[in-house]
Order: sequence, then C-alpha cells, then structure tokens
Amino acid sequence: NQGQIASPMAGSFEALIGFDALKDILKENVLKGVSVFKEETAPEQTEAADPASLPSYLQSGDNYMDAFSLEGIDPLNDKVVAMTFDDGPHPVATEKILSLLESHNAHATFFVIGQNAVCYPDVLRIIADKGHEIANHTYSHGALFRESTDEIKDEIEKTEDVILSICQKKTTLFRPPEGCISGNILSAAGDLGYDVILWSIDTNDWAHTSKEERINNVKKNVKPGSIILFHDYISGEAHTIEALEEILPYLSGLGYSFKTISEIKNQKQP
Repeated sequence: NQGQIASPMAGSFEALIGFDALKDILKENVLKGVSVFKEETAPEQTEAADPASLPSYLQSGDNYMDAFSLEGIDPLNDKVVAMTFDDGPHPVATEKILSLLESHNAHATFFVIGQNAVCYPDVLRIIADKGHEIANHTYSHGALFRESTDEIKDEIEKTEDVILSICQKKTTLFRPPEGCISGNILSAAGDLGYDVILWSIDTNDWAHTSKEERINNVKKNVKPGSIILFHDYISGEAHTIEALEEILPYLSGLGYSFKTISEIKNQKQP
C-alpha cells in the first residue's frame, strides 16, 4: 500500500530481490519471460573504482559504505568534526536540527535530494541563510550503481539546477545514495567538478537504531576530522534529534568544533 514502506514524500525507490528467492513462487508464464526481460534491460556493467585513484580522504577497501574521513587534520590544533545530514530537506525535522545546531554554534553540511528541495524550497533557503553548506545527493535517490555515466550526470545536474535556483549557490560536493561508489559515479562526478564525500561514522539512524546506540557509536569512534552521517529525512521514528541533543554537548565538552566539509578541507594540514 502507498506509504507502507516509506513516506510518499520520500519519492520513488527501487527494491532489488534476488531471482532465486522468487523463482519458486512465480507463475510459469512469468518465468518464461524472465530471460528475455533480463537480456533486454541488463544494467550497464561498470568497473569498480580503483581505491588508489581516490583522494586521500576517500580511501576504500570494497568501495561500498566504507568508513572515510578527512585525513591531514592536526589532532592538537584542529579538533573539528563535520556533521552531515542526508535526504532532506524535511518540513519539520530539518528546522529542529537547525535550531539545535545554532544553539551549539555548529555549522553542518546538508546533502539534499533535489525533489525534496523542490517540495520545501523555503527550508533549503533557511539552511543556506544560517551559514550551513548545501551539497548534492542526487535528484531522486536512485540506485546509481545501475546507471550509466550520462544518467548519473543527469541526476547530479538536475539537483544542481534546483539548488542554484533556490539558493543562488553552486555546490561542488556530492554524496551518492547509500555511499555506493563505482567507476561511472566517480567519472560523472569528476567530469562535473564535484568532490565525492562519504563518511567515517555512520550513526545508523536510517536503520532506526536506538538513541543510545547512536550516541555510543559517535563517542566510541569520533576523532579529529570525523565525518558523521545523520539523516534529516527518515520515515517513522528516527530519534535523530534526541541523539543530537546529547551528541552536540558531549563533543563540545571534549573541545570539538563543528565545521562544514569545505571548511575542514580548506584547513587541512600540508
């Protein structure tokens, strides 16, 4: 039913189910057409990104949802972290998050989905007006690993146009959905002048983990230059705001300041 898996406002999405899990329950006339369907619509095969070719802060083992952080941060003088928020803007949660950030003099980076920005342009303007960084998270949050370079470029450029039209700002930061990295994704982003930014700490708020799990995850793994992943648009109870209410003062108490990705990149040590 509509809205059962995710809020209708979250836009379209795809669910991939292995053929082996379905073949015993599909009708015979459907099975006869499967091989033809697969042959005609097989996704373009792309080479996996060579980890050695990635920037130093994107070094990866398997190129998928690995932990990345900005290296080169001086731990004695640059005790900074980057708070990042994906999938917004959201008409309610985003503004609550902005209020919390402001109370701790924190700047953050928001990786926005183009179609959500179209729905909530006023919220996007507020993000920019409060001095936070806006970055690109595709237009529809689709499975980019299945798409060609041109299709990926279209997703990035559509969102770029939306951000530019609403905020009169152009971003150069891109985060692919689910942190998926492929040769086509890197080529598309690079051709358009974007840096690909992932994260070093995943709070797992997207998985609806408990507030305590998220807080402990940050406390256990934070270090100078950490990029912390949150979401400001999640269906159901996410507890992201409740976790932030404890994470922000905890990190402040340890002497951390909160900067945007670009601010941290610009102060990296030689």
